[in-house]
Amino acid sequence: LINTLVKQNKYCYFCRMNSSLTITFLGTGTSQGIPVIASEHPVCKSNDLKDKRLRVSILISWDHYNYVIDCGPDFRQQMLRANCSKIDGVLLTHEHNDHTAGIDDIRPFYFKQGAISFFAQKQVFKNLHQRFSYIFETEHKYPGSPTLNEIEISKSSSFQAGGKQIIPVEVLHGSLPILGFRIDDFTYLTDVKTIAEEELNKIKGTSILVINALRKEKHHSHLSLDEALEIITVINPKKAYLTQISHLLGFHSEIEKKIFEKQENKIEKQRNIIFNLKNELLILKDSLEVLSNENLSCNYFTLQGNENAMSYVEKLGFESLEIESQVSEYMYDQNLVKEKNYLIPYEGMNGKMKINKIKFLNHKWIIADFTDGRYWGEMILEYYVTKKNKIELNQISSLLYPSF
Repeated sequence: LINTLVKQNKYCYFCRMNSSLTITFLGTGTSQGIPVIASEHPVCKSNDLKDKRLRVSILISWDHYNYVIDCGPDFRQQMLRANCSKIDGVLLTHEHNDHTAGIDDIRPFYFKQGAISFFAQKQVFKNLHQRFSYIFETEHKYPGSPTLNEIEISKSSSFQAGGKQIIPVEVLHGSLPILGFRIDDFTYLTDVKTIAEEELNKIKGTSILVINALRKEKHHSHLSLDEALEIITVINPKKAYLTQISHLLGFHSEIEKKIFEKQENKIEKQRNIIFNLKNELLILKDSLEVLSNENLSCNYFTLQGNENAMSYVEKLGFESLEIESQVSEYMYDQNLVKEKNYLIPYEGMNGKMKINKIKFLNHKWIIADFTDGRYWGEMILEYYVTKKNKIELNQISSLLYPSF
């Protein structure tokens, strides 16, 4: 099930997790937001509240902690409408303006709480030092500027925040390595274009997945709608939410309907595949039963396949394989005698006739193949083994094939 938005409370959108997490969607738009300034695009002129999107960001709350992922240019507005009076830290995915331009607006929190913890990669802090040099100034710092507690993180290790373990997940935003985050069974990914297999493994088993879907058409550094749905299929979360949506994706009401239709079609195709597989399995089962019955019929007139025959042999004090071994050895030994093999009723014309193959039909009869190398024949023999292990063989019928 794909949900583009969740429960609405005037302007903010909330997702209550099964764990202790509460997710507030502060913004679900792309870098320009929706509506785009001076745009004549129909989505930008929509009166539907769900078509109006601030820059992408979320607020994650548990117990008495509040953590924000990214603080873009709409940060002030987002904090006011979410009625957020305290934040314990900010997690930055990367350094781009739509994810960091609101850093100065943490001042009210700084004045109230002191230095605010920021979690980011080394490259992000390097960029922020250049763009917000006054914030990171160590000498003659302007009194009204905020102070950040810089905590460097990387994809290689998890970190603690508010008593929870947070797992960084590296994704590629075009060619730029950036981070997403997994907390408990919730994963947040934005500005994704590609994910390496080892990073994908970090988020498998996620119950709730938030991932970007910029537009229908492909983009060089963001997932398209179809690409996002493919990743959702691989991760297979219980629920997935699409974020970082541009006006080019279309009207919320229309695209939501299309997504549901697409998912329903996919489910229907899977149902048909399962139905066809079940039918094929039933046909295979019937075929196996037929083959099994045929095999039983073929084996009935064999020593191992006939219970009556096996019982007869056992009463004589033999095992079926034991008696077959003794009789076979005796018959092949007749090939070694200098005189004519007494079991074969034909003289060899190209040397001595010898037994070539033996097949036990049951406890009573044997069919044997014989040859002198040029002529071939078959015969049926009656056999019997006494309790004193004396073997008696009588030739019942035979055939010598003519040579052409």
